Amino acid sequence: MRMELLLLCLKPAFDTVNGTDRRSEMSLRQKKSREEKVHKKHRVKVQELSGEADKTSKKKHKKVRKETQNESIGFDMESSSADTNHVNLKFSENDIDSKTKDDSRSESLATKMRDRLNAARFRYINEQLYTMSGADAKKMFQKDLEAFKIYHQGYSKQVSRWPENPLSHIIKSLKKKPSLVIADFGCGEAQLAQSLPKNTVHSFDLVATNNHVTACDMSKVPLEDNSVDVAVFCLSLMGTNLVDFINEAWRVAKDGGELKVAEVTSRIEDLTKFVKSVQRLGFKLESKDTTNKMFVILHFKKIDKKSKKPIHLELKPCLYKKR
Repeated sequence: MRMELLLLCLKPAFDTVNGTDRRSEMSLRQKKSREEKVHKKHRVKVQELSGEADKTSKKKHKKVRKETQNESIGFDMESSSADTNHVNLKFSENDIDSKTKDDSRSESLATKMRDRLNAARFRYINEQLYTMSGADAKKMFQKDLEAFKIYHQGYSKQVSRWPENPLSHIIKSLKKKPSLVIADFGCGEAQLAQSLPKNTVHSFDLVATNNHVTACDMSKVPLEDNSVDVAVFCLSLMGTNLVDFINEAWRVAKDGGELKVAEVTSRIEDLTKFVKSVQRLGFKLESKDTTNKMFVILHFKKIDKKSKKPIHLELKPCLYKKR
């Protein structure tokens, strides 16, 4: 009974306590809920801000990436352009090289063809000179000066292939006597006169190639009788009237004057016969040099005695092979 009374007495207190506890508990729950809401709002706000930042960042990143791509594209385009220019330059250089090579080949071919034509023409002119007189040869070259140029170029080319040039032997022998007056018949480019500046040298040929040369027929040179110490025929006895040439040398030579003849060995069929014919024209053989296989050099001296009988003097044509 006492216990029941005690419980009844204490019940309001318990109820009060329990009510208070319940209210406190509810208050705590509400507070917690509010806090959670606040936190949630805060999180949402933070997320929103973060999202905007991300968007901005993405935009900036996208812009930067786009600019980078553009720069990259620009660089690639520049590189491509540079490469193209390099290729074009290379192509252009190759084009130029190719064109230069083609031009060189064309020039080389043209030069070869021109040389062959000139060589063929030289051989033809050379053959013609052995079948005509000196006067006719002079007329031929006067009409065609280019023919004379081609002939002498071809002649010089042929002589350059020889181990020795006979003219060098004649120059050597005459250098020792600077007071001599010399007549060079068929002088070409007057190398003898240019090699002997201390001597008086009269240079004659069918055409004057320079100021040293007087153009004339070798059988009628513009010199006085008995006016020269030495008459020279170096590889120049050509034509059908060789006797007229030797007679002209005898006319202009002083008494006791010299006659020097250098000729291709193969042209002289009989050396003894040739020497005798020259001696009958008023010269005496002083010496001969046959040591060279290509040519012979004869040294004559003028004498008063001449044969009154017709004299035949002939040399074989010097025909050059086609190369």
